[in-house]
Amino acid sequence: MEDSKIFEIFKMNDEEIEILLKSLTEEEKDETIKFLITFSKKTWQLALSYTNAQDNIVKMQDMAIQKSDIIIEDLLNRLEKSKLKIYKKNDIMELLSCESDKALRFLKLATQTGFATKVGKDYQMTRENVEKFLKQYEGKNLII
Repeated sequence: MEDSKIFEIFKMNDEEIEILLKSLTEEEKDETIKFLITFSKKTWQLALSYTNAQDNIVKMQDMAIQKSDIIIEDLLNRLEKSKLKIYKKNDIMELLSCESDKALRFLKLATQTGFATKVGKDYQMTRENVEKFLKQYEGKNLII
């Protein structure tokens, strides 16, 4: 049987298939059965490889998503770490639990020692410099 004729069988109803089988010789029946078995195997293999390909695509997509998530998380962490926190008078008031004038005196002293900067009328210092300033004066009596 020719490859292109196989699809004609799929279009036949049961009665037409019975008529066809009765008209075939034993040799043609054997040949048709071998062809159908081979065709079925190839179809099954194709279906399996298609399913495996789909599974592999899904796995690769999952891996790509996981990799993207890791990269995004890393970038967010780096962004968070690289944020330069600037402390102004209100931040120092909150940090040291003190009044406005005491926070201002703290920032003036930090400016005199090189840990803070005056920009216009405002004083400001980085988180890192607040930590350094406090470490330098740790254990000492600060009168501000």
